Amino acid sequence: MRSVAFAAGVVGGVAAVLGGVLVALSHARIGKGWTDPFYWLNNGNAKYMVALILVTLGALVLFGATLVRRDALWGGLFLVAPAIVGLVLVYCNVNYRLQLLWVWALPTVFCWLAGIAAGYQLYREVEPEG
Repeated sequence: MRSVAFAAGVVGGVAAVLGGVLVALSHARIGKGWTDPFYWLNNGNAKYMVALILVTLGALVLFGATLVRRDALWGGLFLVAPAIVGLVLVYCNVNYRLQLLWVWALPTVFCWLAGIAAGYQLYREVEPEG
């Protein structure tokens, strides 16, 4: 199950990174952070740089995918937590939910599949006491 979690995590992480880069390069109308990449530098507020956040979450998912090869618990946490943060990010941008969802749907599905596989691997590793 480690290999399934690893493969799904890599697909989810790459999809998140490529989705963030693609939307940033296509100048989609998803908030000020999408159209002006240096908006957060000019205003001193990094929360508007949605593309940077998505790429960072994708990098965390890739880190979790490599970590799941050694430790199913921490790898699974690093696979699922960025997916949850990404869904919160999508939900909080009320005016741009559907535009953000097409970027974040595929990474979320693969992150959850990787997390389920990592959890099943952890279930196999833990011996019951008694």
